[in-house]
Amino acid sequence: MIYADIQGSQGPWLVFVHGFACDHTDWDAQFAALTDDFRCLRVDLRGHGRSADIGAPYDMGTMGADVVEVMRANNVTGAVLIGHSMGTRVVAEAFSAAPELVRALVFVDGSQLGHDDPNEARATINKIIDHIGYSQMMQTNFSAMFSANTDAALRDRLVARACALPEPVGRQLWGEMVAYDAARMHDTYPRINVPLLVLQSSTVEIGGRRRSLRAGETETPFLNTLTRQVPHAQVVLAPQLGHFIQLDAPELVNESIRKLAT
Repeated sequence: MIYADIQGSQGPWLVFVHGFACDHTDWDAQFAALTDDFRCLRVDLRGHGRSADIGAPYDMGTMGADVVEVMRANNVTGAVLIGHSMGTRVVAEAFSAAPELVRALVFVDGSQLGHDDPNEARATINKIIDHIGYSQMMQTNFSAMFSANTDAALRDRLVARACALPEPVGRQLWGEMVAYDAARMHDTYPRINVPLLVLQSSTVEIGGRRRSLRAGETETPFLNTLTRQVPHAQVVLAPQLGHFIQLDAPELVNESIRKLAT
């Protein structure tokens, strides 16, 4: 039932997973550049895009299992799994569930949103949503994901798409993301024993506000945690860009993936 788009008839497999309140079209530039040399698969996660009618649960483990099911249904093996934002967590869960299908991972601007006790982290994010309202929460967070160089029409379209995510889906995913980051990521990430490429353009500051990396900035709390857990990770920094690196700098993302996968 998960929507999947497959293009390309030769070469290694690339599997693309979008972020929270996004959909498969975020990878249009990658499909345009890579399908001549790779077999490319992208999905709409449950509750999103063309998979919007697939119901709960909405959590990282279930979504990771959905990705694995799509891969198995299409005989995908030896794949590079590429996740953006929330999708970094989903591909980590997919790898954890079926490591035999995966040869490498790519994290595109991941983050750590929750800390310490997962139940406390979930309760805190729900209190914030209750206080400012779900619509304002989505508007505020997504409006901060773009740089001054992002096309204004594209920015407005992506913010509107995010705000259209139904509250039952979005509220559950907020809670599951912060709970995952507080606990589960510390179990999953140290088990990553395949090449991991990390493309990082932003950081989330105390209070949850996202901002672009500054020129010359090389450390963030998330990167420090990730490289401790996965010492072999290769980090590529993309300062002064928005959260959607695959849209702001498609050539960088495309060539980084191509180099890893060939």
